[in-house]
Amino acid sequence: MTLKVVLIALIVIVQTFRSCQDNPIKPEPEPGKRNYEWKLDTLNMPMNYISSIWGATPDDVWAIGGGGTQYDRLLHYDGTKWSTYTKEVIWCSGLTLFGFSADDVWMGGGAGWLERGAGIWHYDGVEWKQNYVYSLEETYYSITIEDIWGSNSNDVYACGEITFYDSTNNSNNWRGFVLHYNGKAWEEIARADNNSQFIKIRKEKTKI
Repeated sequence: MTLKVVLIALIVIVQTFRSCQDNPIKPEPEPGKRNYEWKLDTLNMPMNYISSIWGATPDDVWAIGGGGTQYDRLLHYDGTKWSTYTKEVIWCSGLTLFGFSADDVWMGGGAGWLERGAGIWHYDGVEWKQNYVYSLEETYYSITIEDIWGSNSNDVYACGEITFYDSTNNSNNWRGFVLHYNGKAWEEIARADNNSQFIKIRKEKTKI
């Protein structure tokens, strides 16, 4: 290698080094970091508790409790503060919330003392309405919707349990169930034949 080639190579290396110092490459943020800042919100919910939270955006978040009364079970966050939702009376003792958008949100739980069964409510962006009450003709103690999930607005699932009182053994028996909504109506698509409680539901490919 000639002296001329060596000198040219040294000049290129020095220029590259100086360029890197003048314009350093910033490392990419570490993937998976969760540098969130949590703040404490104290909510006025006498005799109540938060069962489920769902939000369409950071300034449109719903929270539901399974206790309390029909006047303080549902809360809404507008990005600044939480407030009790009182536009409609919520008879559902809500346990679960799930939605697809700000005007397509589902809520499930018990139907309240007005109607025996499990209540499913829907929010259309304007108001909450009772969409369906799941009940049985046979004798039972209670029915509860534990979870709602869907892949789209025409493919929504709900699960929960039916409580039967066994007077012979002075105890309760539970039967898990699954409901499906096709965009128009709800129907029962499965019920367990053994003691069970269905708490969460998801769909993976074709399996529920």
